[in-house]
Amino acid sequence: MLMVGTLLVVVGAGSGYALISGRHAAGDGECITARQVERLSPALRLEDLYGTTVDLESLRGQVVLLNLWATWCPPCREEMPELERFHQAHREAGLVVVGINIGEAPGVVAQFAATTGLTFPIWLDPDEASLRALQMLSLPATIAIDRSGMIRLVWAGPVCFDQLEAQAAPLLSE
Repeated sequence: MLMVGTLLVVVGAGSGYALISGRHAAGDGECITARQVERLSPALRLEDLYGTTVDLESLRGQVVLLNLWATWCPPCREEMPELERFHQAHREAGLVVVGINIGEAPGVVAQFAATTGLTFPIWLDPDEASLRALQMLSLPATIAIDRSGMIRLVWAGPVCFDQLEAQAAPLLSE
């Protein structure tokens, strides 16, 4: 890990990706605002923690919040309770939160999910295909997809419950 001023660079061993963050941590009461976009979500086919093939298209008709993360990423770990809280608050209204773990062994991911109390689905992306497909360069990243399959919001950095409520929750009433 290398710190220079307010720039923090964390590189996963052998992974070829980096996290660059000069923003507020998810748990400190301040967080980033999403960038509004409008583009069709890509075809994305991965496996979940149980080895079952899952795909993004099967979630069409629901509001989907994809979170790209890794257990070695401190901001990713910090935002997980915020994502779980948002999932619990809105799952009955048609929200699906999906955590997409980037590049880690299923056992590591399953242990983290269990000890953190995550109840939303976790998909595994050993080859970083979701980063490329979703046009993201860093972790954590969160993408809100509306019921018609359009990507509407992108957070390139840690999210918090308040911003999810302000920006993503309104998609549920569309």
